[in-house]
Order: sequence, then C-alpha cells, then structure tokens
Amino acid sequence: MVREITSKCNPVVTTSSAPSVMYIGSDYTIIEPLSCSMITQCGLRSTFSESVFIRNSLVRCKNFSRMCLNDDAHTIMRLPNAGGTSVHSEALSCDVLATMFGAKLLATEMELKYWPQNSKITDYSVTIRGQVFGVSVTRAMKYRGTFTTEDAVRLLTKKLLGVNASTKAVLKCFRWQKQILHVWAERKYMADRLQLVYEALPPELRANTLVIVTVCEKRSEERRVGKECRSRW
Repeated sequence: MVREITSKCNPVVTTSSAPSVMYIGSDYTIIEPLSCSMITQCGLRSTFSESVFIRNSLVRCKNFSRMCLNDDAHTIMRLPNAGGTSVHSEALSCDVLATMFGAKLLATEMELKYWPQNSKITDYSVTIRGQVFGVSVTRAMKYRGTFTTEDAVRLLTKKLLGVNASTKAVLKCFRWQKQILHVWAERKYMADRLQLVYEALPPELRANTLVIVTVCEKRSEERRVGKECRSRW
C-alpha cells in the first residue's frame, strides 16, 4: 500500500487493489472509494444539480465518549435541539464533514428558522468552500431482526421528503441551494440496501441532495458497541 501523507482536511490517497481515499480525523479515519470521492467533489459544486449517493466507512480509535471532537461538534451538543436522541450522531456528523470538506458550522437546529413554522426542519447548516449546505442526519439501524428493503424505503423516503420540504421552507437569511443527508449505517449490508433502494427512488424525491452513507460497524473486540450506539447516538 502506498500512502501520501497530508494534513487534516486533505485526503490521503492509498493505492491497492481498490484505490481509496482516507480522511484522518482526531480519533477516527474515514475510508472512501476513490470513485466516490471524485463524485462527491462534483456534488459539492453549486452548479451540479444531479442527485448523488456516496458511501464510506468510519474506523474509530476510541469510543464516542472519549473522542476529541471539534468546537462546532461541541456547540451542537451544548445548545438545545428540537428533541430526540440524535444529538451525538449530529455532532459526530459535523466533525466528519469538517474532516472531509473543511465544513464550518453556520447554524444549529434551533437557530434555523422556517415559514411556515410547523414545516420540516434540518439538523444544522454549514459552509463548505463558501457555499451553504443544510445537513440532515439519520441512522440506519435495527434493534431486533434484519434491516430490510422495506426499512430502507421508509427511511430514505421519509428523510428525503423532509429534506425537500425544509429546503423550500427555510427563511432567506439561512437559505441553501442543496442539502447533505448524512446516514449512519450500523452494518455494511444496510448501506448496500440503502443504495439499491436509492437508485430506484423517483428523481423528484432524490432532487439535488447529496446522500452520504457512513458505515460505522462494531469493532470485533467490543461487544458493547451496539448498545453504545443506541444509548449515546
């Protein structure tokens, strides 16, 4: 394996049987196929109007509770949100987007404003290369049984409908041209099913959303991780 050492926020390109790109975080590494990385760079452009689906994997060195996350991630954890138990997945998402793209937090969930006020909402917004993106975060996981195709359909349909609705309703002072839907997947097979379902969705539902599925599998030496994900994420 050949590595090119670069600083944080710049990818490390590796060559092997399947070329990949590594983004080095403080306590984790994001591994992404080189083909996905190239597609992502197109998807981030404001002039690129097609829908994009990419997938990568997070390999962590520490449990979430011991990770050294950036200031923006801590802001998301510290400020009030609209309820629910996803604040930790949103914080880690924010840190990962900063590691991959140099994203900077612009507004948290409760700072974003919409009209009408009962519209669907987005988890946070960031700036990437001078462009504003809304970011919605969700989790593909199954407490009991197998994550099925029907589960994938429900998850993507619900979240993409919400993404499209919040993009239309967000006030002009917070407006973005496109959103990132960041999906945390507990297992690789879940990402496989999400991708198959995504490709069959109507174009108007996919719109110009950049869907990033990050697989964060259980580490073999830790039987507690599944329980950790449910309690902390």
